[in-house]
Amino acid sequence: MIFMPFVKYNEKKYAVKDNYLDLKFKEIKDITLIEGLEKLTYLEALNLRNNQITEINGLGILSKLKRLYLNENRINKIKGLEKLQSLEILNLSGNQITKIEGLDKLQNLESLDLMGNQITKIEGLDALQIFYSHKPDIIVFPENSIPQSKIKSLEKFSKTNDLIIIGGLEHIKEQNEFINKVIIIDKGRINEQIKQTPVWI
Repeated sequence: MIFMPFVKYNEKKYAVKDNYLDLKFKEIKDITLIEGLEKLTYLEALNLRNNQITEINGLGILSKLKRLYLNENRINKIKGLEKLQSLEILNLSGNQITKIEGLDKLQNLESLDLMGNQITKIEGLDALQIFYSHKPDIIVFPENSIPQSKIKSLEKFSKTNDLIIIGGLEHIKEQNEFINKVIIIDKGRINEQIKQTPVWI
């Protein structure tokens, strides 16, 4: 009989399959209450979307984690991710985040989704060395309220030819001299500054 690793939450067991743990729609409020999660040091993908999580904690032991889905929760601050240095995909869409922070240690991050948060200005991107030290895939910002006066640090990306910014930046064309490829998708409207095919994660 093959032993299938599992975690427990609210007296129910959830099995790990192919280094992937699916805990979406489980009404989880506190990650630290997931019993056995700390033993899954080999875990590569964790799906915690559509829960009631307010704080990112209890994940530091998951050093092999590559994909983390925390979309559609109640998170208001990006923190508790600094030890996840293998992370490649991070989905934080549909939360209550107001500021970009806590990502500077994620040197392998390729995809970041911040769609549908409460970000009112772009700041903290100077800490994201990853996005102009190697080829990024995509940064997603739709359904945030980012006025032109709040757009900052975009010139940091002058060394990047591959940056794609999606959503919320209606006035990005005025910064176009810094970026070779810009696609804006804002609430279903597509504005191609330079003709490219958008890629979604």
